[in-house]
Amino acid sequence: MSPRPVCPRCSAAGSPVPSTTLEHLLQPEAADALPAEGTWRFCATPSCPVVWYPEDPSGPLFTTEQVQVAVGLKEGSPPPHTVCYCFGHTIEEIEEDLRRRGRTEVVEDITRRVQAGECACEIRNPEGRCCLGRVRAAVREAEARLGVEPAAGPAPAASPPARERSRLPAWMTGGILGTALLASACCWLPLLLVALGLGAGSLGAFFGAARPWLAAATALLLGLAWYLAGRPAPAPQGETCCEQGGACDPALRRRRRRKILGLGVLALALLFLPSILTAVLDKGSPTPAEAGTEALLFRAQRGGDLPAAAAWLEGQDGVRQVVPLPGRAELRVDLEEALDPGEVRAAWSRELPVPGSLLPLRPYALHIEGMTCEACAAAVTSALLARPGVASARVDPESGAAEVLAAEEAEMPETLLQAVQEAGYEARPAGAPAPEDPGEETAMALFEVQGLAKTGSGAT
Repeated sequence: MSPRPVCPRCSAAGSPVPSTTLEHLLQPEAADALPAEGTWRFCATPSCPVVWYPEDPSGPLFTTEQVQVAVGLKEGSPPPHTVCYCFGHTIEEIEEDLRRRGRTEVVEDITRRVQAGECACEIRNPEGRCCLGRVRAAVREAEARLGVEPAAGPAPAASPPARERSRLPAWMTGGILGTALLASACCWLPLLLVALGLGAGSLGAFFGAARPWLAAATALLLGLAWYLAGRPAPAPQGETCCEQGGACDPALRRRRRRKILGLGVLALALLFLPSILTAVLDKGSPTPAEAGTEALLFRAQRGGDLPAAAAWLEGQDGVRQVVPLPGRAELRVDLEEALDPGEVRAAWSRELPVPGSLLPLRPYALHIEGMTCEACAAAVTSALLARPGVASARVDPESGAAEVLAAEEAEMPETLLQAVQEAGYEARPAGAPAPEDPGEETAMALFEVQGLAKTGSGAT
């Protein structure tokens, strides 16, 4: 931890001062020399003429002669010696009160007027913060000089530490993060319930409809929190002025606003959670096939050398690309459009150097209920692609349509339905009536997309 910068004249370590203090209190000629950027400190040594010095040694110093107000703390300043710059209280006033009445009510007056919202220490006091600490010290010194007994009364309650005072209220933090989290519940809640082995039901659709309102509530709460964090509220009972760590301390308000900014970044991340989930769930999906591409599925037998099979297939004429299917001993073989998949399959099956089989691919169509966003579609896509025999899948969350390119096997329709259901959504063959609709049971042949001669429509 680096030491605090010290005054170049007296080598005393000063306290930080906001630049707005210098802008309001410097003489016009001196204000012209004030750099646009910089950090300043107040020198509290009475015998030192320096009022403000920069943390950067190359910056200018400002002395008592360059300040618009008389700095009462400094020796040689003309009377009266001001100790409260907001309300004009002076050392001479305090001494006069003590001589006449044996006590002074300067501290009480400052406290009362601060609670009325009249304090502006940041732009009136050369120290850039509440002067009440200086006032109390001046009262004690005056009592000692004049031999006056300190006024009896309860000791002022100690202010909580600045770190504790800068904490945000629980309603503020909980409200902002809670509404942001609920705004994205349409995506994460179904996934969580499925992971716990519970049914998601219609919760995704419910929160999907409420998402715009919840996002608006998050924005409103952030705006309210920003306003309240920067508002110089009156001090509570027993608290005084805007002393360091007090209710209207400018440094405290700045710390709170920095925390609001951090809270806003976190809330924004929660609002964009569907997009984040989409990126995570899409990771590892096979590359899409080009439009108009014919395809076959190669399935290696147990212990078969899949890389060797891929190398052999890539070396055949008319092969566009060979795509490994993640997590399985299967390859999708994309062919040139002019090739007939049936003829190619028959010819290559006799020449394969690796034990395995070439299977025909066909499109299947599903209608899926309960999806609300791209993250839902990504979850369904991942569930479909994890099933053996599925070469590619494309899911539209808005229409609920899913097009799957998979092996032509008798059990494939049931496999696809089961994959979607295990992902937490309801599925049925495209064109089949909803479960609550009247009608005869639709045969599984409805999976076939009539008229789809090319497999490109099933690209991921």
